[in-house]
Amino acid sequence: MKQKICFMIGHRDTEETVYPALQRAVRQHVAEYGVNEFVVGRYGQFDRLAAHAVRCVKEEYPQVILTLLQPYYAEKPSSIQTDLFDHIWYPSQMEHVPYRFAIVRANRCAVEHADHLIAYVHRTPSQAGALLAYARRRETQGKMIVFSLTDFLL
Repeated sequence: MKQKICFMIGHRDTEETVYPALQRAVRQHVAEYGVNEFVVGRYGQFDRLAAHAVRCVKEEYPQVILTLLQPYYAEKPSSIQTDLFDHIWYPSQMEHVPYRFAIVRANRCAVEHADHLIAYVHRTPSQAGALLAYARRRETQGKMIVFSLTDFLL
């Protein structure tokens, strides 16, 4: 079975009210699209909500894999709650990226690596907004499927 990967991106100050829709989106991606791996970050509220949603869906679909995107090589695995994730992914070539650009570049690598994107972007002049625009361009090229929680919640 081919691995179908979904990256999840949103604002670090995302409100918890988004969680039910986020969990439904994760479940839909597993049940309808056959997604079996979700990649999340760990630097904001959206990342925490996304990881929690995947862990809850894993109770129903234990084959689902939760992967942590690690943008910094210097981070020690012991500083991360590794027991909460099935895998930790440090994209190749990241060691050449300046520290201040690491998260942006790692997120872009994740979009390029993924088949699906679940995004919650309510402010477009933001890194999450720029990444969503990049993913939508990839979607028009047939390279991925984008699901915007923002569109769904409006």
